[in-house]
Amino acid sequence: MGFYIKAQDMYKKQINGLMYKAYSYNTSGSFYTFQLLFNKLQIKFACFKTILLINDGKKYKVSMANNISLKSIDTLESSKDFWDGTYLTQNSLTCFTNLSLLPFRQLFTINDNDDIDSLYIERYSVNNNNFINILSPLKNSKNTYKNILHLNNDVKFLTKYFSDTF
Repeated sequence: MGFYIKAQDMYKKQINGLMYKAYSYNTSGSFYTFQLLFNKLQIKFACFKTILLINDGKKYKVSMANNISLKSIDTLESSKDFWDGTYLTQNSLTCFTNLSLLPFRQLFTINDNDDIDSLYIERYSVNNNNFINILSPLKNSKNTYKNILHLNNDVKFLTKYFSDTF
């Protein structure tokens, strides 16, 4: 086996410059995980509560969440029936405020509810997986609808490339 490894090394050294470096990288795993990219995204949009729910057939579970208490992560697990009864719209980001926000308040703890004036929710499918994005600007933050759309699109973009890892 030692001779085979030496032969491979000699072949690699014949490839010059960037090709050699690219060839020598271990490509068996991704350089980034979904969690790492999601965390970087949350740093960019730190003024938001961001939740990604995934459907396992019967219920929606939290796949990723930032700026949410651990207790809310437990209460955010919800049945498919809940979402079918409160929010059927697919592929459209919808804003909930005031009275329209009431059915969703049960998903959060008292502390998290105190920070929520509005929720932006989108339900969508990627690679046969059903997802729900829940975004909420933190109170007193100067966020525009453009920022909300940007964050929502970024999360959807990430799910497209990592949906097979959920």
